[in-house]
Amino acid sequence: VASVAELPAQAGVWPLSDVVLSSISSDYLGAIGWSKNVYCTANFFLTVIQPRPVLNEYLRPLDALLVFPSGQVLMLSEREADRVLPVLRNLTNSSGPRFTHLSYEMQAHELNLVPKLQLTTSSGILTKTDASCLASLLLFNGETSYKTKTLVKELHSALSGADGSEVSEELIKMRGLLHLLEYSDLQQVCFENDLKKSRKAMR
Repeated sequence: VASVAELPAQAGVWPLSDVVLSSISSDYLGAIGWSKNVYCTANFFLTVIQPRPVLNEYLRPLDALLVFPSGQVLMLSEREADRVLPVLRNLTNSSGPRFTHLSYEMQAHELNLVPKLQLTTSSGILTKTDASCLASLLLFNGETSYKTKTLVKELHSALSGADGSEVSEELIKMRGLLHLLEYSDLQQVCFENDLKKSRKAMR
């Protein structure tokens, strides 16, 4: 399995951008340029049983990930992670995905190292998660600190079409992390993007 397209239909894989548009009630988050290579399972995002669930107050914390050779990243629930691990251990296919955690991916990016404590079926050199994917994962998880210039640049790009101040406050509030926003990388990026838009509008 080299990409999410090769997963069975019953896996219920959705692009993150589609989940945000269909299951989160917001006037702002749909304008974020979420990475097209970030996906999640239906089990990950459907945390409540409703005909048309609104997940603003029920967003699942992000931890377990599958990173495919294609560069695509799939977010997993805790239960899915427990079930995937023994399957990966028994696979011999050299083109399969690797199992990892968001915190280790962030650490690897920050220190320019191969991610620690990952399980992979792939042979050869292990690669880190793409910076644009990692920025989207961190943003969706309510992170306010981005630590490297590359991630800050990707965050600028993702938020360039959105109302920065509204996006940052709304998303971080959903995660219950509003107290971490002030003086953070996220707040600074949103301020700079909004300032750039204001200057363009005045020309």
